[in-house]
Parts: sequence; C-alpha cells; structure tokens
Amino acid sequence: MTATLSLADIARLARVQRPVVSMWRQRAVPGAPFPTPRADGRFSAGEVLSYLSATGRGNNPDPELTSDLTVASSSATDPSDRGDLLTLLAARAVLGADSLAETDVEDLLDDVEALDPDDEWLFSEVEGSDVERLARTADAVADNSFSPAQAYEQLLAADPDPSGLTAPLVDLLAELTAALLGEDSKLVDVAGTATGTALRLAADESLTPPAILLARDLPSDRATARRTPLRATLRRYRVHRCEVGTVAMEDDWDLPAGSVILARVPDHTDPARADPAQSDPDHTDSAHTDSVQAAPATAEAFGLIDDLTLQMGPGTTALVLGPASILIDELPDALVGQRDAFLRRGLVRAAVRLPAGLLRGGGGEHLALW
Repeated sequence: MTATLSLADIARLARVQRPVVSMWRQRAVPGAPFPTPRADGRFSAGEVLSYLSATGRGNNPDPELTSDLTVASSSATDPSDRGDLLTLLAARAVLGADSLAETDVEDLLDDVEALDPDDEWLFSEVEGSDVERLARTADAVADNSFSPAQAYEQLLAADPDPSGLTAPLVDLLAELTAALLGEDSKLVDVAGTATGTALRLAADESLTPPAILLARDLPSDRATARRTPLRATLRRYRVHRCEVGTVAMEDDWDLPAGSVILARVPDHTDPARADPAQSDPDHTDSAHTDSVQAAPATAEAFGLIDDLTLQMGPGTTALVLGPASILIDELPDALVGQRDAFLRRGLVRAAVRLPAGLLRGGGGEHLALW
C-alpha cells in the first residue's frame, strides 16, 4: 500500500477542518515547511507525520497511532486492499488473535474454517485475501484502535453507503426498539437492513442483549450463497461477538410476544419501467410517468410489508422505515389502492414523516416510519 495522504486525509489525521490544513500550507512554521506535494497532488504520510510532530499542529496528540488507519481509509487506497483489510480485521476480531503477521497463513485458514465450517460468512474472504502483504497493516490498525471491532467499524466507514442512516436516526430506532422489546423476545433484522440498530442495542450495557434473527432469502445454490451481500452482514455481527440466528423469509419465525421486527422497504425502481421512453416513447403525460416510476417500488414495498404481517402474532411489533413518497405522501391515483387496502386492515399504529437529511449521502429525501 502506498502511504500517501490527500489534504482531506491530513485534516482527518490531525483532527481539524479541511480549511485549517490549507492555512498551514500558507503560513509556514520557521524551520518546518509544509510537505511538498507529489506529482499527483498527494503527500507522503511519513513527511506529514514529521511535520505534525515538529510543529505540534492539530488536535491529535499521537497522529502516528492513527496514521495506518488514515492511509487505509484514504480514497487513494485500492478498494480491493481495503476489502482485504476488513476481512483480516474481522478474522483477528473473531479469533481473538494478537497478531496476524506472526500467524502462518495455513494455520489462519484452519482457524477460520473451524469457526466457519460451512463457509457462510468468512472463510472464502480470508482464503482470497492477500494475507502476507496486508497482515502487518491490519495488525497496526487493530493495535492502535480500542479493539479490532472498533477498527473494523472505522475502516468500514471509509466507504459509507449513501443510503445508510445517520447516527441520530439509528439512535432513535434503537431507543424505540428497546422500549418495545419484551423479555425473552427476539429482534428480527430483515435482509440486513437494520444491522446498525441491532448492534447499537447489543452494545448497550444497560440492556439484556436481545436474541437476534437475520431474515433473508436463501440462495438456491452454494455458489450464489458465497456472493450474497448478507455474508458481510453476518460477518459484521460476528465481529461484534453477536450470535445471530438465520431464517428464510418464507419460514415460520415463531416469534414470542414482545418481539420486534425491523425492516426497511426499498425505494428503487425498475429502470426499464422507470424510463417512459422505453415503454411508450410518444407518451408525455406526467401523471402516467409518475405512476410508471413509482409502481415497482410501491408494489415491492407493500409486498414486503404484507410478508412481515404474516409473521406477527399478539404482542409483536414491526418498525418499518421507507421513503415518505411511498409510506406517507400522495401516491399516483393508480397506486393509491395498494396503500389504502393495507391501511384498512388496522395494523398501522403510527405513521411519521421524518425530516430530510437522515441519509448519510445527504440530499432532501424524506423518510417515513410506520
């Protein structure tokens, strides 16, 4: 891995705002000039560390301890390297190993296979990682964090999902879930859409850790199972030492009273149907266009909610998050009936339109909570 940093990386390393770094470049300290950029505009990580040490600038008392994480999190780091580092951090976390670099690769694979004998969440990833080249970097990142699990989360945040939820919304969902969960109940994470909320509850020492179920569509064959993104969800739970059961969406979940189902309905549309030019190039009616664009997402959303209601018994609650455009706002006339038919069943106890800005990618989209 090439140890270089952008100006934004330097700001994160020094724990200052980005404009502060620009000011440092303009206002040199006598005898300690700001490092000279390379041809690509990036800076040597070693020179940056020497500069911070010589000047005392920034709010990070020990930048050397976080430099490996900063480099690994940088946009210049090869995404495949970052993926391998996440895999190695996961392996170190679940194995409780003191060092990966000092572990023989074959021994590491044997240890991982013992934990994941059916290759459901980690073995293939470790087998495909460049262990010998990246093990020392993974060790450095883990050693300079509070724990391998914290290092894992910090590196995971380097490539944030723009559709992910902001911390305030995760906190709200965790508080609501904690208030609704009963004793000896279960928490269901539907399709890995509520993992952050479940982990927040599991980390709360004032609460009894809930029994967690991950509901998912089971792949039809083993090869497909190895490519499913839910492997990463299971891996993240294991990194935080959460025991998670898995159930198929079509199974009977057998939920005791006091259980809570957490789900997020999709907001994507079928591109072929969303583009009216592909279905009717001469049609320009805006209402028709809105209906075509909303139809797939709306049908999928209420199909999922319908499936969830079949799992709910007395005393079971579902918290469903989704686009306000589907759950709250006015729908095209052709789609109103789908939502009305569901609401007439009397299952919805509250419907809340949330403020904009609760997605990590920003933007003005409003979410809603049922």
